[in-house]
Amino acid sequence: MEKSDRTEKREAIRTVEKGKHTGKIAPLSAGKQATAKTDSKEEINGQRTMRKVEQKMKKTIFEEMGGTYRQEGDYLIPNLALPEEPEYQIGKYGRMRRSYLKAHRPVLYANYLTSGTLHQHLAEIDQACNERMEIIVSAMAKQEGVTEALKAADQMEWVRRMNSIRSRAEEIVLTELVYE
Repeated sequence: MEKSDRTEKREAIRTVEKGKHTGKIAPLSAGKQATAKTDSKEEINGQRTMRKVEQKMKKTIFEEMGGTYRQEGDYLIPNLALPEEPEYQIGKYGRMRRSYLKAHRPVLYANYLTSGTLHQHLAEIDQACNERMEIIVSAMAKQEGVTEALKAADQMEWVRRMNSIRSRAEEIVLTELVYE
């Protein structure tokens, strides 16, 4: 019975070597097992080194866009810098717009801030509000008859009317431009 077991094992090995499989598993000899183990270890190590090489050679999106890195110890830190912006003068309405954006529109505020256009936007709003205030105040003063003659005749009445006109004009400007 031993010979038949040995012959079955040999036949199974031969059929496996030829590419046929009978369903019986033939054990490998000690020498073949050691060779198979070292082959698989070398193959695994080779695959690992290939992955590492591929990862090193593969560029990140940041690098594809022209970004560079600097090495700090074991870490690669991206070289990031904000774009140069001209100095904008932000007045009363620009500051009001900024506080409104922070409090009521935080996503829009963050978008302006991260894109680097916040100060430009605030300066544009401030300039537009000041221009609009001049136009509205002069139009309302002309419509209501607040003139230099009234200023010369009754100064307190002129101040009262101009303050009323300015406050109404400012309310219009704030709702149209600042709090939109």
